[in-house]
Amino acid sequence: MTEQLKITQNDPYLAPFEQAIVGRHNYAIAREKELLGSTNKTLSDFASGYMFFGLFKVKRSWVLREWAPNATAIYLIGDFNNWQVSEEYQLKQDGNYFWIELTGLTPQKEYAMQYVVVRSDGVVKRISDLFSEKVVHSDDQWEPMTVDPTLMPYPQEADGYATVIQTGKPAFQWSDATLNFKRPNKNNLVIYELWVYDHTQHRSIAGLMDRLQYFEDMGVNAIELMPVTEFDGNENWGYSPNHYFALDKAYGTPEQMKTFVDECHKR
Repeated sequence: MTEQLKITQNDPYLAPFEQAIVGRHNYAIAREKELLGSTNKTLSDFASGYMFFGLFKVKRSWVLREWAPNATAIYLIGDFNNWQVSEEYQLKQDGNYFWIELTGLTPQKEYAMQYVVVRSDGVVKRISDLFSEKVVHSDDQWEPMTVDPTLMPYPQEADGYATVIQTGKPAFQWSDATLNFKRPNKNNLVIYELWVYDHTQHRSIAGLMDRLQYFEDMGVNAIELMPVTEFDGNENWGYSPNHYFALDKAYGTPEQMKTFVDECHKR
């Protein structure tokens, strides 16, 4: 017998939907176990993984770190090794944690890459980095390439989403308005929610900057963007993201997003 959830105990109007609610609850519990594996980690730890996993500078080199509880081996392939699987580019493993030290990459040059993951069931999959800050896809030939003509072409050797890494990336120069920014009183917020794709003629972050005076004239002091992280295709409300840390390229570049934030804080 399925244990009744408190939410349906406390609200009799939910009784007709109890089976569906319990099903969703059980699915969430199963996904949590799948994500965390047999560890003492919490969902909060998992959500904070971007502070450790991905591409990071360590002393004189760069390191890629990946969390893969269901993998037995991971290989790195990309522009830097002609997309060939080799022992030289096999990630070291410590439990569910994998990493590889990278040397010889040209600073500020972009490289496309993927992981070749050998799962515990023997299945081999090619995937992008979970913590990618930028990805490329075959769909980029449409809106993304129009918004950013400098976008690197999608590599023919890739399969699905490919991560873009860049060492020595120039730091964005935030203005004092952002560095010293203080949020408005939460009891005095005037919030404007918008979807980047249909709010301006240009359908982009850059186009939004031309609307800042419009928002200010209306008395708006907070802008809420509908989800802007990478999603499948190029037209999407954003509620089905596939890379939580990568701005969708149909909207613009990370630098344009930072500039937009900075310009908002100056008003």
